[in-house]
Amino acid sequence: MKRILTTAALVCLAVPALAEGDAEKGEKAFNKCKACHQIVSDTDETNVRGGRTGPNLWGIAGRHAGTV
Repeated sequence: MKRILTTAALVCLAVPALAEGDAEKGEKAFNKCKACHQIVSDTDETNVRGGRTGPNLWGIAGRHAGTV
């Protein structure tokens, strides 16, 4: 139980850091991910083309784990 609470606290503290990230570094890092993943909005607008073997990453930032 203590481990779960510690993990939850660390995640809550890391959320503000997401807004402070470097967009160019994030785009470069995502190039590895898009071999399997794509980003397609709920209205089927493709934002980033990629593979179809991994799940769609639309709205992943800020989403609670296990909600989809």
